Amino acid sequence: TGSPARACRLAIAAMDRAAPSPLPGDYSMAAAHGIPILLWNGDVERSDDHIERLLAHTEKHALTSHAAAALALKGEWLLLAGEPDAGVAVLRRALDMLHREQFHMIIPSASATLALALARTGNLSEAQPMIEATISSALEIGQKFYLPELFRKRGEILLAGGCPADLDAAEAAFRG
Repeated sequence: TGSPARACRLAIAAMDRAAPSPLPGDYSMAAAHGIPILLWNGDVERSDDHIERLLAHTEKHALTSHAAAALALKGEWLLLAGEPDAGVAVLRRALDMLHREQFHMIIPSASATLALALARTGNLSEAQPMIEATISSALEIGQKFYLPELFRKRGEILLAGGCPADLDAAEAAFRG
């Protein structure tokens, strides 16, 4: 059976096994998939260590699209670490790079995280249309696997508004 602690152990083991590989993509792929598991579990310390390691690795090996993904993870980490303003700045840079590199697989997640960071900085007028556009885009291009997380973040953004009408909408968003 699975557990969050076991998932973190397995993610770290996969990253550690991939690190000495002579193929630069091995570690960057293992980290790009392993770090989110640490973030989802609130493991701020170990996720930061691996994000910094991934940023250095992608720079050293000129893995530009993977560097953009690493930067998006850094933005998510900043939000988790209670630094939403810094997270907004990093996520904007990451999204610019992701679009330039046409790394479409990561864009919905990074956009939704940016929308949530904007909401946490009080910028609901930008956050709400961004999450709606992200959901629409994910539906249009068939990335339905992102929808539960996008709906959860939509609910959080609506809750940040504090309006009673938003509370009902937030509850509906959490139900998908």
